Amino acid sequence: MVGAYAPKLANSLIMRGFSAIVGFFFLLRIGGSFGKYKRSVDEVKKISPRPLLLMHGTADDLVPYDHSERIYASALEPKELWLAKDAWHCALYDLYPEEYGNRVQNFVRKVLEEESVRRKEAGNL
Repeated sequence: MVGAYAPKLANSLIMRGFSAIVGFFFLLRIGGSFGKYKRSVDEVKKISPRPLLLMHGTADDLVPYDHSERIYASALEPKELWLAKDAWHCALYDLYPEEYGNRVQNFVRKVLEEESVRRKEAGNL
């Protein structure tokens, strides 16, 4: 595993408080809303028809991979989900560099080809 990967530290009371403070100032800095919290699983339909590629490791102990499964189930097309076996948080590329690159490249290529076909059919090209 990566040396900076420390899930026990991330769950400590001190780090949770620090994370909340940093998150508050980050939202303030970017002009974010402090109102109602919005969950990805509830908001994902609103971005359709924008393409969505979800990639998650099945050994992620910070964000369970079922979060990506629920977002995928809620999303409209075009969408794709890759659950990388035994990959922990942010380690998909570390464990599967070739497959990671291929999946991203193939997804982008597929989306661009579909958009090209759609524009040709609409006479917009």
